[in-house]
Amino acid sequence: MCKVKSGVQIKNRQDIQNLVIGIIFRQRATYRIENILDIVSYYTRDSQYEVSEDDLYYIISETLDMLYIRNRVKFKNGVYSPLPLKVLFMQHQIACN
Repeated sequence: MCKVKSGVQIKNRQDIQNLVIGIIFRQRATYRIENILDIVSYYTRDSQYEVSEDDLYYIISETLDMLYIRNRVKFKNGVYSPLPLKVLFMQHQIACN
């Protein structure tokens, strides 16, 4: 996994997007959008790139929707959960064949 920028290293929207994806992929237990929002807000505290909480919520929501559609996270009743690494590995193997 690549180094994800945080704090003063965040310079643009793509850095925010990378941070969001990095945080989501590091989750090992169930979570809600608000949980990810809290974590992202923490890691963007010292950033000079201004982004509102509503915009962060939108970025996180859109990212989770995309990951759900691509079968990278599970979703039920407002709660997301990571797929087991074994499932992700098998999906990768199938895609490469």
